[in-house]
Amino acid sequence: MIKLLWRTDVHLSDKTPTSRTDVWRDTVLNKLRHVGDLALKHKVDAVIDGGDFFDIKSPTRNSHSLVREVIDVHKEHYSCPVYANVGNHDCVYGDYSYLHQQPLGVLFSSGCFERLYDEHEAIFTVSSEDVFGFDTDTLKVRVVGVPYHGTEYDMERLKSIKKGDEDYLIVAAHLLASSKGGTMFEGEDIIKYSDLENLDPDVWMFG
Repeated sequence: MIKLLWRTDVHLSDKTPTSRTDVWRDTVLNKLRHVGDLALKHKVDAVIDGGDFFDIKSPTRNSHSLVREVIDVHKEHYSCPVYANVGNHDCVYGDYSYLHQQPLGVLFSSGCFERLYDEHEAIFTVSSEDVFGFDTDTLKVRVVGVPYHGTEYDMERLKSIKKGDEDYLIVAAHLLASSKGGTMFEGEDIIKYSDLENLDPDVWMFG
């Protein structure tokens, strides 16, 4: 069995939203600890993060101590790797060509997170054994990440994701989707579920 744990839109920040009465930074870090503890409890193979890990796009408005605490939390509470996609809040202008300047880029470079977007895919395999200890069947799961790439989504980008020799193909996309589709009030596309049902992936995860 292969077990994956999904989390998305953490929106971590030093600044507490005006509608909150708690300390947002502490609350979110505690939730991250809880996710890590759940991953250990259920012996998952990896945690998949859907993007928007940080809330404020400007790198100068995310403190070094915040990034350090994220690394410490994952070292202390996560017994499995974390594969992270890139959301619109993770980069200035929502453009992930600036990723190397961002706090999320630091987490990738530090090894705290593994990359999960574009050519950076995750492959998980597990083999079962017969009564004599010989491998009989191998289960293979491939996870592909589609980062945020603008308010108008490139459907060809989704259609081009094809299944190979894996048993299950999972796509984690930082996009909006619903049964009705359409656009969000800011003009951002919302993919209609029915437009995806005949494509290759077995599972879609949106964040």
